Amino acid sequence: AVVSTQSTWGVCINNACNLTELVDNTDKILADVMDPQYKPLAAIHHELRLKNRHIYQELGTDKFFSIRMVGVENSKRGMGVATELIRRSILLGGCLGYSGIKTEATGNFSKIAFEAVGLLPTNSIKYEDFEYEGQKVFSGMTRDNTEITFMRKKFFQSCL
Repeated sequence: AVVSTQSTWGVCINNACNLTELVDNTDKILADVMDPQYKPLAAIHHELRLKNRHIYQELGTDKFFSIRMVGVENSKRGMGVATELIRRSILLGGCLGYSGIKTEATGNFSKIAFEAVGLLPTNSIKYEDFEYEGQKVFSGMTRDNTEITFMRKKFFQSCL
């Protein structure tokens, strides 16, 4: 989001998530990840997607419009910027012909923001319980970051 002063208030990164991406197991996905520090994050996201593979069949699609990341300048938080970026992303997905949208809310703030625009939580993975290479790598996360939640919405003409 850019305002008349040409400063950036927020950004939203979107792409597609195809059912064919869920054929590979987590080890195969991680083989392509070069940064070892990113591997636990890639692993938990992929495990969550695998747990929600059934959503594709339930919504009758083989690909979802995917909201991957939403970021807002710290001084602009609480002004509805994230909600507006998410709403515009939903409109974009509908205009591009997708029949559903999905995201992975990584904390309470993002979960609330996505629920505000009608995305429904399916299931989640608690950070405290997730193991990567035999270790609970996210153990000790506190406050609003207790789980990663898969959220989805089926497009209807009325929501566009």
